Amino acid sequence: IFITFVMAIVFRESLRVWLFAKCGVRICESPCEDYEKLYDAVLLYSEKDYELVTREIAAELEIRPPPLRLCLQHRDLSHDATYLQILESARASKRVVVLLSRNFIQTEWSRYEVRNAVHESLKDRPQKLVILEENDAIVEAENDLEMLPYIRSRVVNTIKLSDKHFWEKLRYALPAELQ
Repeated sequence: IFITFVMAIVFRESLRVWLFAKCGVRICESPCEDYEKLYDAVLLYSEKDYELVTREIAAELEIRPPPLRLCLQHRDLSHDATYLQILESARASKRVVVLLSRNFIQTEWSRYEVRNAVHESLKDRPQKLVILEENDAIVEAENDLEMLPYIRSRVVNTIKLSDKHFWEKLRYALPAELQ
């Protein structure tokens, strides 16, 4: 019994994701307090990653059950979205998902509007952030002093695109609908 208890503690996050993926059960988690939000998530990404986002990520999350309501930065917002547009879409969403790629760091994250809207929308709520990490982007992101606290935070969900359980972890990180 002791060994089982220790194993459950050591592998608790993997166990939670597995239970959610196989049984649809979330354990040791409070219900989503943002059930009245317009979107389940706003997805911020570089325009250079548009194909990946629309053909793979959004297609999976918006079409496969349970379908999620997404606000995609370069589909649902204007091309050069203002600070207020990004902030309002983030506030109208249960989660803020960032596709952390070199393209994002070099283009979107360098824009004052995007950077400040992310900071403002996550103020006092960093657990709302989900980072989808491209393989080599983390090295560049660690050199950015404003991105570093999000990367190192224990309450931010960071998921590698190359993870073999990527879809299960992403679905788990996003809010579940109330039954």
